[in-house]
Amino acid sequence: MMLRSVPTSPRNTPRRTRWAHGSRAWCAPSVAALSAPLLAVSPGLADEPRLFTEPSVLREPTELTQVVDAFDDDDPFDVHLSLGFQSSHRFARIRRESSLSQPSSGAGYVLPNLTVGRYEETTTRLTTRADIGLYRDLALVVRLPIVLANDRAIGSSDGSAGRASTILAGLPGEQLFRLPFEAPTRSGLEYLALGLDAALMNQMRDPVKPTWVIGVEGRFDLGEPMRACSASTEPLNVDGATPRRCAHPADVDRDGVPAESPLEGSFSANRSPGVSRGGTGLEGATTAPRRTKHPDPNLGARPLFGFPNGKH
Repeated sequence: MMLRSVPTSPRNTPRRTRWAHGSRAWCAPSVAALSAPLLAVSPGLADEPRLFTEPSVLREPTELTQVVDAFDDDDPFDVHLSLGFQSSHRFARIRRESSLSQPSSGAGYVLPNLTVGRYEETTTRLTTRADIGLYRDLALVVRLPIVLANDRAIGSSDGSAGRASTILAGLPGEQLFRLPFEAPTRSGLEYLALGLDAALMNQMRDPVKPTWVIGVEGRFDLGEPMRACSASTEPLNVDGATPRRCAHPADVDRDGVPAESPLEGSFSANRSPGVSRGGTGLEGATTAPRRTKHPDPNLGARPLFGFPNGKH
């Protein structure tokens, strides 16, 4: 056997180097081509089919257009119960028509309006609501507002308290109330509301159309209707009399005794301040939002019609 040594000359080295480089160049594309299907990640779309175990993302409407339904895909029945707290404050200036004339002027009635005072009202309310799904995009709505406290007062404005006997004049010799005036705190069940909400169009079901929700609601009184009452028991119009806080409008001296004078009428039974509006309400609602990429604008209307229950 003959052994032959191969010199490591610069001429032989590139041959081996070229062979090695050629192997790498041939192997690298092969590995990349085989691993590309394994490492590639396809983009996810918001509207692609989802698995049964995946949560519903961007499928629920906004609060204004939310309609609880039933028999919808894998959701056979829905009931939403909500409890909220509401606080409101209102104020306004009360003005009254007057027949007072100025003796120095020949124009007759020169004081058409008199400032009575500044009216303020604060109400705290507990709102209870139940949405019960009846069918797809159809729900029964039950609401029961509870008034926790309703406070009303009329304060003096532009010195009206000093001219109360003139500004608050009623029948001859009668003053309607004192200034400042404060009503007793009212509380109780305000009304019972029963209604239906329906989504005629649903953008989540048909992306081409907007969401259109309509509703109708009836409001029925549960408690005593509100009456004009005063928290003060100071005598008014007649000295020495013990006035009632919720006197009848025909009771001039506010003592609860009917027909004491020719100006008083006949009345009976005690009156309470009450908390309801004393009528039946019918409310309609419609709203039509259109969800875009980010904002969700909507346009709607909610008219309310009231009908008195009778004389109180």
